[in-house]
Amino acid sequence: MSKEIVLYTQELCPFCEMAKALFRKHNVPHVIRNTSTNFEARREFLKLGSSVLPAFIIDGHLYEGFEPEHLRILIRQKFVIDIPKGDAIIPKKRFNRLIDNRPKKIIVPFNTLGYRAGD
Repeated sequence: MSKEIVLYTQELCPFCEMAKALFRKHNVPHVIRNTSTNFEARREFLKLGSSVLPAFIIDGHLYEGFEPEHLRILIRQKFVIDIPKGDAIIPKKRFNRLIDNRPKKIIVPFNTLGYRAGD
């Protein structure tokens, strides 16, 4: 049985925020690897061959995207933590607030592959 979930996230990702909130609420052991601020985490994420965030490594297997019901079942199986069915879903009002609070323009110092122009 795995000891913790590795959670790959990025800044301003509402689904990433929902996953983190779910893990915190139910004390699910996890490590957050932010691909926006940590170049090493970005490199690890790209080596996985994934392009979807949030991404989870659970018991050595990669799971992509925030699928609340699937995640709830995996956590129950791997960690013996029972999350009630309704708790895995964030109300629409909260989700819209996460989206509306994002800045309108984001300037990133490197492109999605992590290289500067001209390299």
